[in-house]
Amino acid sequence: MTFSVTQNGKLLLKKKYTWDPETKTFSTKENDLVLDFSGMNGVTFRTGRGCTFNTGGDCTFKTGWYCTFNTGGYCTFRTGGGCTFNTGWYCTFNTGGYCTFKTFSPTIIRSKKECTLILDNKVHPLDQILIIYPSPSSLKEMWAFYSQDMNIEKSE
Repeated sequence: MTFSVTQNGKLLLKKKYTWDPETKTFSTKENDLVLDFSGMNGVTFRTGRGCTFNTGGDCTFKTGWYCTFNTGGYCTFRTGGGCTFNTGWYCTFNTGGYCTFKTFSPTIIRSKKECTLILDNKVHPLDQILIIYPSPSSLKEMWAFYSQDMNIEKSE
């Protein structure tokens, strides 16, 4: 597995990050990185803010603010605000505010205020939680899970 991580146009020193090839986990406290894991699936990332990611699918991200993600599908994101997401299908987002999402359904987005969803090349304002899922039974199950988690009561 080959990947590259740069900061200010230079390769990041290996002492500034850890990489576990067994678990495919990349961890650093560094900010403003460009992480090129193109074609690599199932990687877990823990980074600072201002990072740009290019990855395959089935990845998990825990990052700071103002990151940009170009990924495949089946990814899970837990980020600060001000991020931009360009992803494949079946992703789950839990973010701060002021994010932009360009993704495909089915998708679950939990965000703070003033985010934007770009779906089918149309821009939609997004506030709080949005679940895009085609199956009514799955939607009902997800609503039950998230409404319990967020202490929301269903209104008829």
